[in-house]
Amino acid sequence: MIFKIPKSTVKQFYCGFLYFMRISIVIYLLLACNMVYSQDVIWRDSLNFDFGEIKQGQPVEHIFYFKNTLDEPIEIETVRTDCGCTESEWSTDPIATNLEGTIKVRFDAYNRGYFKKKLKVYFRKLKKPHTLKITGYVF
Repeated sequence: MIFKIPKSTVKQFYCGFLYFMRISIVIYLLLACNMVYSQDVIWRDSLNFDFGEIKQGQPVEHIFYFKNTLDEPIEIETVRTDCGCTESEWSTDPIATNLEGTIKVRFDAYNRGYFKKKLKVYFRKLKKPHTLKITGYVF
């Protein structure tokens, strides 16, 4: 037995699919444009860093580098960490346009096992924080 699908049903499905694809492309382009124009800080490498395997009791450090792309100096207000095992240091001086700033992250490898920590970086005059992540395994 062969089922026949009416041409009107196929046409309706095809038109709906095309409409959905057009809307999806427009939304994607709008989001992409927003991301390009809203980059106030560009991170040199990545927002994530994996320490790999760390020996227990041996603290490790990593430096995140960022560049100010605003037309005015930018200043780090604060950096908030998940817990007391993660510390951060940053320059309190304003970072001028097109210059780099740093955030040094220090993780105290006290507990064994896998870890994943977040650090939220709050800049003055910016609404949303930037989230940095560090991961690794303490043995």
